[in-house]
Amino acid sequence: MINIYLYDKSIVCPVCKHEFTTKKVKSKTIKVVKRESDFRAEYEFDNPTFYGVDVCPNCGHARFESDFNDVNEAVKKAIQDKIGSKWKSKDFCQIRSLNDAIEVHKLALLNYNISHYKPSVIAKVCLRLSWFYREMNSEDADKFAMHARQTFEEAYMKENLDENPKEELTILYLLGELNRREGNFKKAMEWFSLGLRSPVINDEKFLSESLKEQMVIAKNEFKKLKDKENE
Repeated sequence: MINIYLYDKSIVCPVCKHEFTTKKVKSKTIKVVKRESDFRAEYEFDNPTFYGVDVCPNCGHARFESDFNDVNEAVKKAIQDKIGSKWKSKDFCQIRSLNDAIEVHKLALLNYNISHYKPSVIAKVCLRLSWFYREMNSEDADKFAMHARQTFEEAYMKENLDENPKEELTILYLLGELNRREGNFKKAMEWFSLGLRSPVINDEKFLSESLKEQMVIAKNEFKKLKDKENE
């Protein structure tokens, strides 16, 4: 079956040196129809997030495309021992379904945890899993959203984000929004407030507007909660 929105990309696995090709979505065909407040998007054609994780069909090494080759000898050995030794060859390199996207992101989560990778990246995987499960109307959406929130908090506390202020601002926004979605309105406002005080806030129009909009929503929800408690 030919899909005109996808193309083949050649990759060499840094763990086992196996060469393979995997599907990617053509950037010119990516058209967002709707974007939700935690950045989950609906697309007119193929969903590029389904293909964000590359998976070696030979050994099971799985990560985001940008991190796929970021492995040292110790990490290679850990992946070979804990994933590759149990791996039953499976090909995720063709057209992916929603279930495939969930499976490859869970595999990436295992990979990142084994290699003790950056919390901000692990949180990103959890956030995407929450999107996928939401699409399935599964309760697991809330579970992975909570994991994402907890791991973004760890990233904010432990990672050096000064080198990438936009990433820091994005994390502050997501911490506010994920707390708001959990009903932690006061905490949400604290994170939104930190974001609004960022030195790069005026350079990031989309994030600036999103922070202001969600702050208003969180304030209104917090007020309603307090009014109800005082009845």
